[in-house]
Amino acid sequence: MFNKALQQDRNVGIYLAADGIAVAEIDSSDDLAPVVKSCQYFAVSDPVEKLKQLEQYIKQHALKKHSCSVVLDGAYYNLIQMAAPPVEDEELKDAVRWSIKDFVDYPVDQAVIDVFRVPKQQNREDRIFAVISLRQDVQLAVDFIRKSGLKLLSIDIEELCLSNIVRRIPGHERGVALLNFEQHHGSVSLYHDSSLYLSRRIDIGLERMEKALSQSTEQAAIEEQVYDPIILELQRSLDFYESEFAKAPISHLIVSPKHPVLQSFFDYAESHSGLRVEFINLPQLFPDSTELNDEANSHCLLAIAAASREEGRAV
Repeated sequence: MFNKALQQDRNVGIYLAADGIAVAEIDSSDDLAPVVKSCQYFAVSDPVEKLKQLEQYIKQHALKKHSCSVVLDGAYYNLIQMAAPPVEDEELKDAVRWSIKDFVDYPVDQAVIDVFRVPKQQNREDRIFAVISLRQDVQLAVDFIRKSGLKLLSIDIEELCLSNIVRRIPGHERGVALLNFEQHHGSVSLYHDSSLYLSRRIDIGLERMEKALSQSTEQAAIEEQVYDPIILELQRSLDFYESEFAKAPISHLIVSPKHPVLQSFFDYAESHSGLRVEFINLPQLFPDSTELNDEANSHCLLAIAAASREEGRAV
């Protein structure tokens, strides 16, 4: 998304969450299968402590001056799909700037905007995605990376970054649905041949799931309050995808890497979604990556996705 014209020798990915930071290092040298050399999650919210932890990680793994791709927490941007204005690509940002004022609660002249097209569909209206972030939030991310000693290659968003994971999943060419759950939110995103076609935010994350499981002994209550809204949003998204993009039905659902609070939802999705459901299996997608333990699977998905960004790939 928000890219810098820097030397693309990067293999570091960083996910800047509101209450933590995940870092991953991937080695893809010599045309071999990419290997996750290291990854770690730091559960800290204070910006000074975040920087301290990142600097220690960089020193420990000798990563100073390496290029990195950063993924913003979903709280720091809006992702909007809309009809494409009838202009050339280089004019899209200016064309949509004043169309998005109703989607943000700050003046549009304080926004950083990027735009990318949804793959064109025959006999269908052209559509685009607009990514909108407060300029101040983007600048904070830029300053944070500069202070750490890394070189900033790109600032990405969750939904696009995850396409780096989707393209490694067998059968992604036929279309997959991805349910990703972070601590405070979730998202349902639909991909065809690893291109993003649709994404919707879900106001349910791991924290809410964990709270529901700890407070209620009634499975029916958890299903009604937490699981049913997710499945409903998933079904609405799939219906829109089929009708709007004239695509064959998606039959494959992938869910965030296995996490203790996700197993119950996973079982529910298997029996209520009508789809083939599986967890994202990072060790399977990145063979020979001995650093992929349970904690890495649970917390480092987006950092790993960012670190596996293909050179020259405009995600």
